[in-house]
Amino acid sequence: TSHTHANLTFNNSGSGAASGSSYNGSSALTVSYNTIGAVGGSGTATQVAFWSSGNTLSSDAALYWDNTNKRLGIGTTSPTRALHIVGETYATSSNTSVHTLEVQGTVASPQAIGYFRNNYDVSSDAYGVYGYSRTQDWWGIGGQFEGGWYGVRGNVYPTGSNTYYGVYGYVSGESGTNYGVYGYSSSSSGKSYGIYGYISPGDSATGYGTYESQAAVFGYTWWGYPYTFGVAGYRFNDPYNRTGGVFGGSSSGNPPTAWGSLGYKASGGSHYGVYGSTGYGSGGGYLPLSNFQLHIGGGFYGGIIGSWSRGEIIGQINCGELFSTYNIGNTYTSGHHADILTIENERIPAYGVTSTDLKVYLDGKSKLNNGKGYVEFSPEFVKLIGDNIPTVTVSPMGECQGLYVTNITPKGFEVRELNNGTSNVEFSYIVIGKRIDANTQIPKVLQLKDIDEKLKMVMFNENNTEQNALPIWWDGKEVRFDPLPELQKEVKPKEEPGIPSHLSEQEKEKMRKLLENDKKLREIARIVNELKNLNKNVVIVSSGAVACGMEINNISERPKDVSELQDLAAEGQPILMEKYRKAFEKYKIGVWQLLLTHHNFSTAMERTNLIVRIRSAFEKGKVPIVNTNDPVTKEELVPINGEFSFTDNDPLAALVAKFIEADLLLVVSDPGSLGKGGEKSKKKAAKIANSANCIFGICKFEEVNEFLKGKSVGTISI
Repeated sequence: TSHTHANLTFNNSGSGAASGSSYNGSSALTVSYNTIGAVGGSGTATQVAFWSSGNTLSSDAALYWDNTNKRLGIGTTSPTRALHIVGETYATSSNTSVHTLEVQGTVASPQAIGYFRNNYDVSSDAYGVYGYSRTQDWWGIGGQFEGGWYGVRGNVYPTGSNTYYGVYGYVSGESGTNYGVYGYSSSSSGKSYGIYGYISPGDSATGYGTYESQAAVFGYTWWGYPYTFGVAGYRFNDPYNRTGGVFGGSSSGNPPTAWGSLGYKASGGSHYGVYGSTGYGSGGGYLPLSNFQLHIGGGFYGGIIGSWSRGEIIGQINCGELFSTYNIGNTYTSGHHADILTIENERIPAYGVTSTDLKVYLDGKSKLNNGKGYVEFSPEFVKLIGDNIPTVTVSPMGECQGLYVTNITPKGFEVRELNNGTSNVEFSYIVIGKRIDANTQIPKVLQLKDIDEKLKMVMFNENNTEQNALPIWWDGKEVRFDPLPELQKEVKPKEEPGIPSHLSEQEKEKMRKLLENDKKLREIARIVNELKNLNKNVVIVSSGAVACGMEINNISERPKDVSELQDLAAEGQPILMEKYRKAFEKYKIGVWQLLLTHHNFSTAMERTNLIVRIRSAFEKGKVPIVNTNDPVTKEELVPINGEFSFTDNDPLAALVAKFIEADLLLVVSDPGSLGKGGEKSKKKAAKIANSANCIFGICKFEEVNEFLKGKSVGTISI
């Protein structure tokens, strides 16, 4: 029924409608209604109401409204901005024509429109901002930033002595042209820099070395493969002159006090490999067109002799700020050697101490303690003399009953006072040792009595048309001065793939081993990729850190000293991981490094942490590379539940397989491959694996592929 009044109208028809009366403006109005479709619930002041069911309102502290400041808090009751969120935020959209998330504002420096901060203070390479965009080949831009001053600015505030990057670019690609950081500048006027580096050090650097110097732009090539450079610069071969590949100046003047260019095309059009100048008055010259020369390299290369220099008065003068002369190989002279020092305006020669043997000299001072003393040689001295026992002389520097030397080793010596004296006298010492590379046999050619006269005739002045120069050549065994043999057609030596023919046989053998190891790593990566395509997860337990350390230090024989092995492992571990990374990058598979000690298996919590980390690698499609943490694990026998020695890779692999509930543990028993192990350790590994229902297999490296395909190779223990 509809009730109409001049002021109000009520309609009580329909389900749940109000049933009431008309209101005449003065009498009391009573309205009754049924409960169908009623709204219930309760809330709390400052909390945003929401529907918890079809007809119930509720609220939660996680949705907070600050009505005074007009701020909404999600996950916080103390919002400091118009929208303040505590917790994860996720935005997604399939609309390709608009921004998924767009934030705009008007702020003044040093504020930001978007401010991202990672407060996680545990050691972790977490991101403040991470950008990702379609990583298929040659497409996708992870992030783009535009500004009136900086496009991108990266700040780092180091608190330690590690390596830090303001801006870090990384690219790992195949055969294309790859840039970690690429800068491009195009300007019709003014100065243009593709990449600009500026340094304002707070303190002086300590030297010229990789980690001692400071530079606005720093380049470093990790492996030093052929044709790799820390910094490279090139110029386009166009008609323009006074241009080069890389430029350096010693000051900011124009021109700098001293400057140089690599790959320089000079004002006359000549090409220089290296050109340097300290001013305008350094000469010049006129090159007649009838005898022109081009492309000055500034270097010499020869067969029997690289270069020689002879003068009527002075043969050669070398000057260099870093060093004047560097010789690769032994240096001989038929005269004497002297360092000339200027002391109080007087030039004083300091002649070198000579010997018929190759010696190393060390001196110093020390002091007795209750009649006894020990002097430890410096690490450099120890390395130079090797296992040779040096000669030691000591002299007391005070009153005592006399001193004698005892227990001389390649690492140090002891000093005692005579007659069991107990004084604390100071003493000086001189140590002379035979160098580890001592070879006092001079080359046969230098034993000739008339060698000086012969070499002078080799360095002949071609202006003398009455005489001829004395020939000099190498017959493969010795230097000769008789007429040159008739030249034959050059036969190029057969080269092994990846091994230059000019290397010595020892160097070739070293490269063969390196190439073979890299080949095995690539084969492992291929096999792992096939397994991952079959939805199989793989963990690799690998040694090799010590071997990589020996490789980088050119050490051929494995040291016996545990501390030395630990040092080599510390240096070799990142190299080993880089080898794995390079092997797997072809398949776009990342590798994780897990260095373990026996503590990782000592408690349930430690074992759980290890399992979680490995499973996290699986979830992210990574391959864990497990190894013992040799640099900090000094125990040679660390039993785990009485089962095995932790330093054995086979039982270590078995224990990892046990805790991650692996289906198969395959041990590669090929000597010289990634792991070695005796029969005893393999039996222990098999026992551990089988106790966890894990199949234990052994095969040679070349049998791995067939083993995984189920062919009858190797050995299986179930």
